Amino acid sequence: MDTEKFRLSGLTSFVNRMLRRLSTEPDEPTLRDLHHSISTTSRRLEISMSLKNVAAMQLTAATRGLRGWIAFLADEEDLRGYVQAIRVAMPPVTATLLRQSFWKLPVRIYLRPLRGIYQLRQRRDGLEISLPTPAVCFNATDFTALVAYIFHSDVNAKRHVLNRTRSEEFQAVNAELDVLCGSVDEANGKMHDLNQIFDRINADYFQGRVKRPKLFWSRSLTRRKFGHYDWVGNAVMISRTLDDPQVPAYVVEFVMYHELLHKTLGLRWSGQRQYAHTAEFYRAEKRFAHHAAAEAEIGRLAR
Repeated sequence: MDTEKFRLSGLTSFVNRMLRRLSTEPDEPTLRDLHHSISTTSRRLEISMSLKNVAAMQLTAATRGLRGWIAFLADEEDLRGYVQAIRVAMPPVTATLLRQSFWKLPVRIYLRPLRGIYQLRQRRDGLEISLPTPAVCFNATDFTALVAYIFHSDVNAKRHVLNRTRSEEFQAVNAELDVLCGSVDEANGKMHDLNQIFDRINADYFQGRVKRPKLFWSRSLTRRKFGHYDWVGNAVMISRTLDDPQVPAYVVEFVMYHELLHKTLGLRWSGQRQYAHTAEFYRAEKRFAHHAAAEAEIGRLAR
């Protein structure tokens, strides 16, 4: 079987049904029934993978995410934590939407596999707000800030939410989900191994203090964006364009260094605006040993 081609039929529809039922603040009998359905499906999924001799690396990224979500909620304590998080999130969301005529009620809040901080979908039967699963660790203050960010573009609220996604608690849930999904090493390219490059950059420029984020190559070639640091997922993406024998290794190292600076320096705020590329960032970036040569090569690739 080709890598990343296996999908389990019906998995997406099952998760969507569970999300709907969990969004309604289920009572105790319903919660026990949901736990039974989720844990049973989790076991059947693992048995199916075993019988078909399918490894995690053969699953599509979406299927891996759903697998991890189901396995996470198959634990009764995590399931109850999920329900509690929805219960805490609902009051500030509902209070805000009742004052805004644009959105159609009722509202349903989903904690699901998601890139980014939130996603809104207005449907005929109400508004769906999707948040990343690690938001199960959010408290009332966090959800209130999230609502202010989503519906009022409040910059201070956005700062609070971004800081919360970088917290040890949030990233611990992220790490657990990564294990349950079936961690796949996407760092080894044809020419360069991102794990080895991270180790060199971490040792040479950060004294080995940076905790390893998830490292992966982009799925496609790019000519504009050669790297990205995902704050929510704590992940560094490097463009597959750079995994080429004609691209010097120091270029990949420079992009890795650039993204790790984002991780370590974080965002800076001035009034209502946020800045990732500050004067401090540019000073630190120039400490890279082959800074000028790497910038020139990246400029050539972009053209």
